This record gives sequence, C-alpha cells and structure tokens, in this order.
Amino acid sequence: MFAYVCVALTFVAACTAQAQNPNTASNNICVKINSYTKIDDSCDTYIECIESVPARRACPDGLHYNAAAVWPQYPCGFPMDVPCVGRETLFFKFTCPANSKDSFSNHKHESNCYYFYSCILGSPRLLQCDPGLAFDPIAARCVSEERVDCSRTNVTQ
Repeated sequence: MFAYVCVALTFVAACTAQAQNPNTASNNICVKINSYTKIDDSCDTYIECIESVPARRACPDGLHYNAAAVWPQYPCGFPMDVPCVGRETLFFKFTCPANSKDSFSNHKHESNCYYFYSCILGSPRLLQCDPGLAFDPIAARCVSEERVDCSRTNVTQ
C-alpha cells in the first residue's frame, strides 16, 4: 500500500510541476506558450503560438516576418527593416532579379499583357494595368494598349 501511495504522490508532483511551468508547450512546435516561430525558407510566413496552440500566419503583401519580434509585438516589417536574407520569395513562379534588391523595377507577366510584376526592394507584386492600358516591357510601365502587341500573349482581362 505504501508503494502505491508513493507512486501516486510522485505522479501528482510531476503533473503539478509541469502545470506550473509557463514554458511547457503541449506540442513540439510551440516552445513557449505565447510566441512566434519562423518557418524555414519563408520571408513572410510564421507560426504564432497562443496558449501553446500553433497557428500558421502570413504577413501582408510587401512585409517580411521579423524573427526578432517578441510576442505580442507585431511580427511583420518592411523589407528595408527586415531583410529576407537567404530565403527565397516566390510569387506566381516569379522571382525578382538579384539586382532589384535595392530598387524598384517592373517586369512583364509571362502570359498576359495587362498584368505585370513590380519588384519593390526584391519583393514581387502582381499588378494590373488600368483599363485601356497594357504593359510595355520596353518602357517597363503601362501604356495605351494600342502601343503594345498583345498577340503573343493571352489577352483575357
């Protein structure tokens, strides 16, 4: 009987110690109860742990996840403040040229002359020309659609 009481007390003590530890997580993703965790090879996605429950999150377009953010601070920042070093940014199979990391540039869409990619400090965004305009890859901007040959691309707006 004494052995059963000792085992029961040991079990209760272990459970109490675990419940009192604020850093104990119920899974292997959330190291802390309330925290952020980066997702490898991603500039803008992360895991937010609230009460040890993980949730995948994404920063709004144009922002990068800041691994230095401490919960509950907002974990997303501008690329000039939070560089995406060593991580690829893919957007509709488009990657900004290496020389666009410090500048702004526009690039033609692969199949539609009314769309184009705008690289802002190395981060691509898919944009659409205003009605009546089409993207001119030589001028790198939207111009009157009569000045652009859309015959080689899908011209569905």
